[in-house]
Amino acid sequence: MGQARWLACDRRYAGAVSSSIITARARPPAPRPATWKPRLVVACGQMEVTPDIAANRAVILRQMREAKRDHGAGLIVFPETSLSGYAPVHHLPPPEGAASIDFPALTRALADVRSAARALRIAVVVGTTTRSAGRLFNSAVAVDARGRATARYDKQHLMPMDRTCFTPGAARLRPARLAGTRAGLQICFDMRFPEPWRILALAGARLFLHPTYCVGRDQLWKRAAVEANLSSRASENSCWLASANAAGPCQFVSSRIIDPDGLVIARAQDDAEQVISAAIDPAWMGRSGGFLAVRRRDLE
Repeated sequence: MGQARWLACDRRYAGAVSSSIITARARPPAPRPATWKPRLVVACGQMEVTPDIAANRAVILRQMREAKRDHGAGLIVFPETSLSGYAPVHHLPPPEGAASIDFPALTRALADVRSAARALRIAVVVGTTTRSAGRLFNSAVAVDARGRATARYDKQHLMPMDRTCFTPGAARLRPARLAGTRAGLQICFDMRFPEPWRILALAGARLFLHPTYCVGRDQLWKRAAVEANLSSRASENSCWLASANAAGPCQFVSSRIIDPDGLVIARAQDDAEQVISAAIDPAWMGRSGGFLAVRRRDLE
């Protein structure tokens, strides 16, 4: 699969960009200092997101087991609405759409995820649709290694398609305590807006967890910008970032783990169901030593 599969999604687009790709020999980055220690293995579960809650649940549980058994992961993040299905694509808009989501089944599926987290001793962030006071939210639910739901973030920046189904979140941004570190939760389109990420970093976040649903043949033109957005959110805040995308069809960004220098240290194959992982040191702020302390606050 990989880049060839992505380009095959749109041959006209492939022809337009193939002549502009320049291959160069890059110098390897400077080695990490001796003080850097791998303290946590973070994983991303790239999976097909469907309207079938039971099928989604089965893949999430399987990838949780794989992340723990084969990667030694202490934390795994899954795509946007990975448990419920993505409402604008898989369900009708409200009020009909709300009725088409089986919320009792969704509650049971989330309980199963929590039980698996407790049994495997792995923290998890899962994307799902939530409902409150008759309104639907596009949410990321954080579950710790004891199976406790410790945080919920409701997507604050909604795409036009999102607005047909979801209400934007409005809660104050705070990092969640997860897997021994402070994690900031953001979802998909939030990556286009640097301010929430900076708020989370200033509040102590050392790891960004980013469920996303970036797929579609007609969206491939976004690839360069989205990849740059993710690396920028990591490097400008001197934070680690784990972004889990749905496994196609036609991803325009693959799931990836990025270090505080903005370098991609683990990347999934395009459109493939796959678990990726990387060992990180949340205390390490990159080779620059961190930008937050030297920013010009007198310009604010």
